Amino acid sequence: MAASRTLILMRHAAAAGGGRDEERPLTAGGQTAAAEAGEWIRAALPPVDAVLCSAAVRTRQTLAAMAIGAPTDYLDELYNGGVEDILEQVEEVAESAHTVLVIGHAPGIPATAHQLVTNHGTAESPLVDELRYFSAGAIAVVRFETPWRELVHGGGELVTVRHPGQ
Repeated sequence: MAASRTLILMRHAAAAGGGRDEERPLTAGGQTAAAEAGEWIRAALPPVDAVLCSAAVRTRQTLAAMAIGAPTDYLDELYNGGVEDILEQVEEVAESAHTVLVIGHAPGIPATAHQLVTNHGTAESPLVDELRYFSAGAIAVVRFETPWRELVHGGGELVTVRHPGQ
């Protein structure tokens, strides 16, 4: 039997407008929200073993403000990545990692959470509704009993959805 795994799916914190999309920085409020999200993750969840982060400026800044301190891969595939792109990257994570944080963008991040919990049959959970209004800086935590490489087949349990300021 595989060990329990925790997947933390996070949309980047609030970003400023203007300029090239992938170069948009966080707002001051986004910096604060990202730091608070990092504090919450460190206090409420198992230690993060690996991070997959979009290469966009706002996702990099989100991760920096969170101060997670885990090995990180910055991936172009997570910028505008859909569910399949995100899952493909997670499935490549080392099996020794039990908690993985993915920082990306909407609609890919909330859609990935939704697909994973729908596969598990927990789509009726009241938490699933919160994935429809996945604001900047929101986090979905999904728990699995399958190896990363079997993620799409096993689905997972939606443990919580956290929005900035909670």
